[in-house]
Amino acid sequence: MDKNPQKLLDAKHPYATQLFAKFNKVPMTPNPTITDEEIDAILAFIANPPAEETATVAGSENPYLQLETTTSATQKSSGGFFSSLTFFVIIFVILLGIVLGLALIVARARVTAFRDEFGEEKSVSILSVLLQTGPVLKFAIFGFVVLVYILQQYGE
Repeated sequence: MDKNPQKLLDAKHPYATQLFAKFNKVPMTPNPTITDEEIDAILAFIANPPAEETATVAGSENPYLQLETTTSATQKSSGGFFSSLTFFVIIFVILLGIVLGLALIVARARVTAFRDEFGEEKSVSILSVLLQTGPVLKFAIFGFVVLVYILQQYGE
């Protein structure tokens, strides 16, 4: 293994030339930062791969078609609390609280503005604010769509 495969092509190395022609004359990228120890480790791994971690596809003699049999290859990775359903539900509840808080603030501001302008009391419900205020409604719909998407991802 060489750090600069172009040297092998320039020297007309038979195997390098064969691979170069086989893969549509696309040269391998040079890797000048790789150490000799890393090269030796790669060659040792290729010469003697761990048998318990790989299995060939049924009916296939092609060594490139090998699959990992470890449980991590077949299961979704666990990213901890921040990728759990509980985390997303907590975030959704917090965002819902923000939306309702904003709707309450807007409702109180409308009541105050109506009283200041007309001198009369008027009641405004949070639901009417949610349905009549565009940004708040859009934020609520977006949160609901995100929650449905997350629930679908965890339902699989």
